[in-house]
Amino acid sequence: MKDYFSKQIQDIKSNPKCIIKKWYFWLIVIAIIYGLITDVFAPKEEQVSSINNIEENIVIENNVQEEEPNNEQKEAEKAEKEKQKNIEDTKWTLYATTEQVVKNRLKVPQTAKFSNQQAVYDEENQIYKVQGNVAAENSFGGTVNSTFYAEYNNQLQIIYMTFDGEVIVNER
Repeated sequence: MKDYFSKQIQDIKSNPKCIIKKWYFWLIVIAIIYGLITDVFAPKEEQVSSINNIEENIVIENNVQEEEPNNEQKEAEKAEKEKQKNIEDTKWTLYATTEQVVKNRLKVPQTAKFSNQQAVYDEENQIYKVQGNVAAENSFGGTVNSTFYAEYNNQLQIIYMTFDGEVIVNER
């Protein structure tokens, strides 16, 4: 295989192709022809300036008509984004709080490994819901998998919590 490629390279060096057979030659020719054609068919400056003036007038008229709804829409979108950002920030606080409460229930809390944590905000009831799994060692050194579920009010106080099916907090 190596000999084949070295022979091909030697053939190319000993028998150079004409410039017309090179791919980059044709690329340059096509670029020059394209440039000439687009220059010939390009609109004159007077036509371009009048077209631009007409387009500017249309854009200005449309902007005046649509200006008020856009401001209201932008404010509504901004408020929604801010609300979502606050919810996301709160979720991290809830994760940390829930993890701490769950660790307090474990025999060997330093071995806790949390997984599948999810937090959602229930707008209808105005509560945050957090759930997930934790794997930790028991007093005998074996790993035990457990599940947890917690609900928080808007003041981020636990109103309901279960750990492995056992209700720990119930202030609903």
